[in-house]
Amino acid sequence: MTDSELKQLFNLGKEKNIKHNEWLKHILLMASGLIGILISLHSEKSKTILQHYSFVITIVGLGLGILFGSICLYSDVNGANKLFKKYKEKIINKSTEKITYVNRSYSFYIFEILTYTSLIASVTSLIVYAIISDK
Repeated sequence: MTDSELKQLFNLGKEKNIKHNEWLKHILLMASGLIGILISLHSEKSKTILQHYSFVITIVGLGLGILFGSICLYSDVNGANKLFKKYKEKIINKSTEKITYVNRSYSFYIFEILTYTSLIASVTSLIVYAIISDK
């Protein structure tokens, strides 16, 4: 692989990461706003057990989605730390190896799946809650 190809690959990977982080930040902002609105507007006691559970699942799902999504955003910080350590080792060992990329840890992929799963569950239970509350 030539230097220009490596540079292009690095730039594309960097752009992909920026877009991915913007997407996650957008989702987390919406989830944070929604959880705040739901909690502040929920003043009356649930009429049925199903209504209560659907509200609880919504709040817990949003909270977990926000938590897991925040952990996913931390993956860039973790990647930067790994890249720094690799460069440091390269300088210390006087290696000629080209270092342009560090793989994202597998656990961050799991947290990303958990983020989307939690948020999908919360939106689904919010729909159930809205249908039940309409009666």
